[in-house]
Amino acid sequence: MPAQVQVAASGVLRTPDDVPGVDPLAGDLPGGGAAPASAGAAERRGIALGSRTLREHATRGVLISGIWMAAMGLVQTARNFVLPGVVGPEEYGIWGALLAFGALLAAFRTTGTNEVFVGQDEEDQELAFRRVFAIEVSVNGALTVLTIASAPLLALMYGDDRLLLLGMASALAWPAQTLQAPLWVLARRMDFGRLRVIQAIDPVLGTVVAVGLAVAGFGAWSIVLGILAGAWATAIVSVALCPFRLRPKFDRVALRRYGRISVSLWIAAVSGAVVGLGLMVLAQRSIDGRAVAAVTLASNITFFAARLDQAVSTVLYPAIAAAQDRPDVLRETFGKANRVGLAWAVPVAAGIVIFAPQLIPAVYGDEWRSAVGVVQWFAVAVAVAHLGTNWWQYELVAGDSRPLAVNGIGALLLFVVLQVPPILIWGLDGLAVSMLAQALGQLAIRTVYVRRRFGTWSPLRLTVRSLVPVLPASLVGVGLTTLSVPLVLELLVFVVLLGAATVLFERALVREIGGYLRGAVR
Repeated sequence: MPAQVQVAASGVLRTPDDVPGVDPLAGDLPGGGAAPASAGAAERRGIALGSRTLREHATRGVLISGIWMAAMGLVQTARNFVLPGVVGPEEYGIWGALLAFGALLAAFRTTGTNEVFVGQDEEDQELAFRRVFAIEVSVNGALTVLTIASAPLLALMYGDDRLLLLGMASALAWPAQTLQAPLWVLARRMDFGRLRVIQAIDPVLGTVVAVGLAVAGFGAWSIVLGILAGAWATAIVSVALCPFRLRPKFDRVALRRYGRISVSLWIAAVSGAVVGLGLMVLAQRSIDGRAVAAVTLASNITFFAARLDQAVSTVLYPAIAAAQDRPDVLRETFGKANRVGLAWAVPVAAGIVIFAPQLIPAVYGDEWRSAVGVVQWFAVAVAVAHLGTNWWQYELVAGDSRPLAVNGIGALLLFVVLQVPPILIWGLDGLAVSMLAQALGQLAIRTVYVRRRFGTWSPLRLTVRSLVPVLPASLVGVGLTTLSVPLVLELLVFVVLLGAATVLFERALVREIGGYLRGAVR
């Protein structure tokens, strides 16, 4: 789920049941009370805890996912740095248009099948898998046809015939996505080691193929073919390791039950994709193709700010589902997950804002200098989006997916009111600033739901707290940019000061996470 995509003197979020020495996820309650056995829930789900508590196992998953996302982030960052320079702004802009189109179509397949399968606790897991798999087969089959049929419209909207065949070729990604359904099983079992190894195939192979073809002169086709190669290789491995028969089971009762969740997720995803596609089309029509390229570049550079949050959210959802009868644990995990996500996103965003004016021309060339402002404002918007970013997981666990639909519709309204006018009036500068306006508007919406579920929650207080460790390094970084200092040295000083300040100001959180990590590696 995109991020448009929560605190006491001790330095960590405390609740009445958050007592030192007591692990809420281990099934113990203060005062000798008995909680629902998380160990039993873990066993039913096939989670191999070993000697670890569920909390330690979840932390281990975050560690594995964090390492995986860091490694894959480097791969994707390398791809994002290499491809624009090789294919050029025009071809990269075509890819950006195709990407926005693909995001819209991908939103139509957001039926929540992964979340539904991970969250369910049926007696017959193979039957549950086949029922959910039936939804996946139906939706992706329809999308394959829709993608091919929509390709002429895409070419017409952008006025570029090259998008016709590119759009049709991208339809081959949907069958590959369908055959990756066995990965749900690994996610439900919290077997993140095997899951991440398999998921590494796509970005690694895709990058190798894309860069190789780009150097060979294939232009935008290199990116499309790279994506298809990675997706199909992952699908082949997933099918080979599937413990169940890949035979869909169409069940009306199950479809109605899952549909209550899926419809809201679908509305939220489609709304977000419409905003993304609308932004790209508006940029193309009211500014020019370079604006589309600037937005694409900004999205690809700032994606790194969301990597840790994605790692935490991916691991956290199965753990939340296993502890859904413990409101104290849910509140604790929400607070700490947000602090950890902000501890990564805010520094990365600050680094992008400070060093983008030097970094982008140095890496991509002066022809990309006009994208600097867009990249900087995108980075700030991504940081704002991390305030309460995983709120939707707790709504799903509680069985209420309607807030996600409300948030999606809100994003559409915010786009019309807060983004379209600035773009039409101020062009590229208006586009850049409008991203922050959208992020702030969505923050206001989710704040209402977070407070409804968890009580008092202050985004402002959380923002100030996340900025404190970043300010010293940022001030020094800004000062260094005014001097004749090599860019590599500037970045090194920024990172070192940032690390020291984080340990100093967030030592309680660092110490607590360190304790979990020591237990996780057992």
